[in-house]
Formats: sequence, C-alpha cells, structure tokens
Amino acid sequence: MTDFLFRTSAGLCLLALVAGMSPPAASAQRAAVAARAGTPGIGWEFLVEVSGHIHVRTGASYFTYNRTDETTGEDLDLDVESNARLFSLAALVDLYPWTRGGVRLSGGVLYNGNLGDVSATAVAPYQIGERTFTPEEIGTLDGELSFSTLAPYLGIGFGNLASPKRRVGVALDLGVIYHRRPVVKLGGSGLVAPTAEQAPQVEDNLSSFRFFPVLSIGIGYRFGR
Repeated sequence: MTDFLFRTSAGLCLLALVAGMSPPAASAQRAAVAARAGTPGIGWEFLVEVSGHIHVRTGASYFTYNRTDETTGEDLDLDVESNARLFSLAALVDLYPWTRGGVRLSGGVLYNGNLGDVSATAVAPYQIGERTFTPEEIGTLDGELSFSTLAPYLGIGFGNLASPKRRVGVALDLGVIYHRRPVVKLGGSGLVAPTAEQAPQVEDNLSSFRFFPVLSIGIGYRFGR
C-alpha cells in the first residue's frame, strides 16, 4: 500500500512535468484561487491548468485545537491538557481522464507539520496502602506526537475550479496522506515519570495510525478565459 502511494504520486508529478514541457494549448491559460476547509484544516490553494487533462496546484492548511479535562476516578485525579496543531503545505497534480468531466485523480507531496501534545498533572493526593502521596510527589506526565516531514498524498476529486463554464466553482477532495508511524516523546517528573522503554511501546501501539484521511471542500474563483 505504501509503495503504491509513493509510486502513484511520483507518476502523477512526472506526468505533469512532461506535460509542462509541451506547448500549452490556447485554452490552457486558466487559473483559480480557492478557500478550503476539511480534515487537514482551513486554508487556501492556487491552481493552474497545464492542459485539458492536467492541473497543478499548491496550497496551505492550518488549524489548532486545545482542550483541558479533569478526570476523577478510583485511581488518580488528573488535569489533562491536550493540544493539536495541523499545518501542511501541498504540491499536487490533478489528472482529468475526461476533459468534459469533473472527476480527477490527485497525487503529490506535502510538507507535514502536524503535531500533538498532552500533559497530565495530579491535582489530589493519592494513597497506596498506608502511604499518601502529594500531587507534587506524583508529578506530571508529558507526551509529544510528531510525524514525518514529507508525506505523499493520493486521492480522488470532484469538480473543476478552472472550468471555462463558470467563474465560481466548488471542488471536493477525498484521499489519504501517508505520514509513516508517529514519533512519540515522553517526559515528566515524580512517580509518573516515564521510563526509557515506554516511548517505543507507545509508538508500537500507534503503528496503525500511519495514514491521515482527507476530506476537503473548496470554493474557488477562476481567472483567465
């Protein structure tokens, strides 16, 4: 599956490069700019029609999420603060098998700046047998999640933002980003401070999260004839 993503994305980019070396058709002077929102975040993109079958585009997406929860149970009472940052820069190629249709195959590469971190801090004493530990003795556990910097993308899309039929259009993208297995860093203090073996164990548990699903919708404006 991963080899298929790499080879298909590279093949689409090579196809766009070959097409770009050919003399452009008279109709291949259209471009579009769009606002996008979806699972990669909120952002923009710019695309150029290389030929009737091939478009190239670039864009950026960004989103942050922060949340604080207090967990109370039979074990520890914790304040858990979690943060996520989605950030990506994309260079993509769109292949339209049918020039009169809006269905396309998309592939390319992304700069992947997605990050996540979590911090859990004890807020109440905890008793083990006859010994009671203070929150300071229990300590804090910190975790950070990061991914590979470069990630291939492969997907299918619907809608042609450079279509000569309309100035304003809508495009939908469905696909997957392969960002490899997440890298985990753990730190902390006190009784809950992690050992050296725990980070690799967490990485193994997250090994199935190598793919990031993409569902994105864009509204764009076309320039040119």
